[in-house]
Amino acid sequence: MPILILLFLISATLFGKSPEAPITLTQELETKTMIVEESVPLPFSPPVLERDAAAEAEIFKLVNEARREAGFKELLWDEGLSAAARAHSYDMWQRRYFAHEDPDGENPVDRLKEEGIVFEKAGENLALARSVARAHEGLMDSPGHRRNILDPDFRRTGIGVVDGGMYGIMVTEDFAD
Repeated sequence: MPILILLFLISATLFGKSPEAPITLTQELETKTMIVEESVPLPFSPPVLERDAAAEAEIFKLVNEARREAGFKELLWDEGLSAAARAHSYDMWQRRYFAHEDPDGENPVDRLKEEGIVFEKAGENLALARSVARAHEGLMDSPGHRRNILDPDFRRTGIGVVDGGMYGIMVTEDFAD
């Protein structure tokens, strides 16, 4: 039986040199890819949601390894960015959507400002995947996501991972200068 792999990705650069960065959803089923340019409702809701601190640390490590390999400085962990990222991952699971903008119209800029984060440039990546490795691999294979991870203007990151059990992990990566 063929293995079915679902990977959802969204990226956006909020300020700076890449305002044209796509906000897209990519769904990969085996080797076929579909792009959707809008918020996507999730057809499922996990019964139990748990923060996955180990996954957050692993993604942080993978992001900085990718930056080092590309010749860029490592990002600093920012707890304010992490709080915003984590809250967004929880919210997407709880309200069953997958997008930068929540159903009330709040966007990444709003979330970062609510956390009191000062920035001139910020970016956000979203992934829904079965594992940390698959989420990071998918983000690095996508030009918009890779651009956020390797952006030399970003100095800080916060990562929020919420485990949805059999449905996978919801990952939000927030970046700021």
